[in-house]
Amino acid sequence: GIIDFDDAAPGDRLDDIAYFIWTFQELGTSNIPDKIQIENIVGLTNAYGLENIEELIPAFFKQQNRILNFRRQLILREKDLAKIEFSRNAIINIEKSIDWVTLHSEKIKEALKIK
Repeated sequence: GIIDFDDAAPGDRLDDIAYFIWTFQELGTSNIPDKIQIENIVGLTNAYGLENIEELIPAFFKQQNRILNFRRQLILREKDLAKIEFSRNAIINIEKSIDWVTLHSEKIKEALKIK
């Protein structure tokens, strides 16, 4: 099990699992082969017992865009150059992840048996 108390607050189960899979699997930004990434997505959703599986891909995009917008806003208001640079690098990785999910969404749906 994993417990993550950063920004702990009540949230939607689907959003939580989408964020977990995206960030811990490093979708689109790791050296793990695509096939293994997709198998891991299936395994994690099965282990979690996710019932509304057809909403997973939109939840990935929702979480990715939420953090992407947060990082963009942080750059505009931040004075600390290290935090700005961190956010710039995060933006690059988030965009790569969005591209990866977009490219592989049909394969993910197939593996999850989503029609």
